[in-house]
Amino acid sequence: MQFKTQLRKQYEQGLTLIEASMVLALSAVVVAGVMLYYQSASENNKFMAAESELASLQTIVQSVYGNRMDYSGLTTDVAKGNSAIPPNLRNASGEPVTPWGANSLIAVENCGTHDGALQFTCPPTPTATLPANTPTYQIVYRGIPITQCVPLAVQNIGGLVAVEAGGETQAAWSAPLTLVNGQISVKAATDMCNAALANGDTEFDIAWQLR
Repeated sequence: MQFKTQLRKQYEQGLTLIEASMVLALSAVVVAGVMLYYQSASENNKFMAAESELASLQTIVQSVYGNRMDYSGLTTDVAKGNSAIPPNLRNASGEPVTPWGANSLIAVENCGTHDGALQFTCPPTPTATLPANTPTYQIVYRGIPITQCVPLAVQNIGGLVAVEAGGETQAAWSAPLTLVNGQISVKAATDMCNAALANGDTEFDIAWQLR
């Protein structure tokens, strides 16, 4: 009888320290798993939004310059306030930004120079699939997390001529990658991103040359 009374008292007192520690540990594991899943899903959603935005920017450019001889005079203003870019992907001035925040700006411009650093030549060097003097333009995403470098670089984009990247502290951009069999390989993109981010950068800029 006395033994049963002691068991009842122990039960009524609640969990022991060891039991409480086990509950807390299990809770921490569950919370960490949920947070990891949420972060992964969030980054995936941002990547898909970035893909969609890139396609919208191409459509905007072609709607304005499709019947012209070249892209002379093309600037980011072509997309400023355009309804094809959703409000959450525009800053207070109406300029397009990437899904990674208001400081992650986008540039749309005739190929040549960007931020004082020479990027794609205009016109580009002829290739087997690109005749000489083919007019091109570039779309630049700035301030992108390094984890997105390769996925963005290997996108299958219509009208793509080349892609290149530069880290936030790099003085020079990577050498442009041109299409091989109609695409940018994962290995080539990985090598480009590693070279562009050699200084331990946490963010990078990426530019697509398009026609």
